[in-house]
Amino acid sequence: MAPNGFTWPTYGGRPLDFLLKLDLATFAKLDPGLDLPKAGCLLFFYDTETQPWGFQPEDHGCSAVVYIEDIDATLPMVAPSGSHTFRRLGLTFEQIVTLPDAWSPRLDQLSLTAEDRFELNEIHEDSRNIDGQVGGHPSVIQNSMEAECEMASSGLQAGTPEAYQSPEGIQATANAHKWRLLAQVPSIEELDLMWGDSGMIYFWIKEDALQRRDFSQCWLVLQCH
Repeated sequence: MAPNGFTWPTYGGRPLDFLLKLDLATFAKLDPGLDLPKAGCLLFFYDTETQPWGFQPEDHGCSAVVYIEDIDATLPMVAPSGSHTFRRLGLTFEQIVTLPDAWSPRLDQLSLTAEDRFELNEIHEDSRNIDGQVGGHPSVIQNSMEAECEMASSGLQAGTPEAYQSPEGIQATANAHKWRLLAQVPSIEELDLMWGDSGMIYFWIKEDALQRRDFSQCWLVLQCH
């Protein structure tokens, strides 16, 4: 369902593919660790054809999150020609405890040693959530993503050691703690959703954008094995 006058998001000349609808009233009964709206819904889109990784500024627009506040004033949403459609799968949610990645910027204020972080990483590996998730700490496959989101969304190339060691990269790292996981979507083979090699896509949002309910500022990262 979409509001009257809804414009389907596009990237690289083709419509994005619709992935997921979240009824926000569901999370009013849970605690995702995010200040989500108590009503309405979120629609998630991604370019499942080219699957950009989110490492570079050019990946801007490869995904979209649309907030619909009044779902009573919506119309049936029809996918435009050129977008991929997938079989529907109903979702149920339960409250779980998640742990931060060992190198998450959320832990920087604790002054952990490298040994501490490696021990935490082992604990994190044992508790990894390979399912879909809303809020909480992500199940990281490769590395922490917050600095990457800050850099790429600010117009800076990310994903290389040189990029993070540059003056701009150092500043981006200092702002990395402002990013929060909005949702992670796993590969689902039975729906023909495969992110690289059985990977995961992560939708991130900055704290101030979430407070403004500006979901257009979300950034996507893909990680795989």
